Amino acid sequence: MNLPRTRWLLPIASTFALIGCALQSHPTVMAAGHERAALWDEIGVARAERLPRLDLAALLGTQWLHPGGGATLVLRVWSGAPSLAATLFDGRRGAAGVAAAQARYQHAVAVLESSVRTAAQDVENALTDRVSATDRLTDAGLQPRARVRSHEARPLFHPPEYS
Repeated sequence: MNLPRTRWLLPIASTFALIGCALQSHPTVMAAGHERAALWDEIGVARAERLPRLDLAALLGTQWLHPGGGATLVLRVWSGAPSLAATLFDGRRGAAGVAAAQARYQHAVAVLESSVRTAAQDVENALTDRVSATDRLTDAGLQPRARVRSHEARPLFHPPEYS
């Protein structure tokens, strides 16, 4: 008589949810995700450096003058100066900067994918180890009962020899 083996497996949907939760909080995955986001912003900076630049400068000041007669003279001074600067020819330096930023971003995406795969494999290995440990505990718990039953069944199948 075979005893049924029970395995403590999680349903597939909850297993995927567990792996997803573990991956979201895995430090390697989080670091790679932050690096990818920072390099995405670098692409925007490299593109913005190629655009014309508009600078606004303003100056506001106040001076208080006290002439000797007791009167106070207040001078308020302000000025503003906009300037527009654009690069006409940069020798493709701007395009090279954008291409380099995009290459760094693609490398960061590859690193992120690799770290997600590694972390997922670690989580799956941990779940497999847990199932294996549960099976060993189950087998260890069932083995003494099976031994007792085999001793009880022995006289029925192997009667002692009478001489």
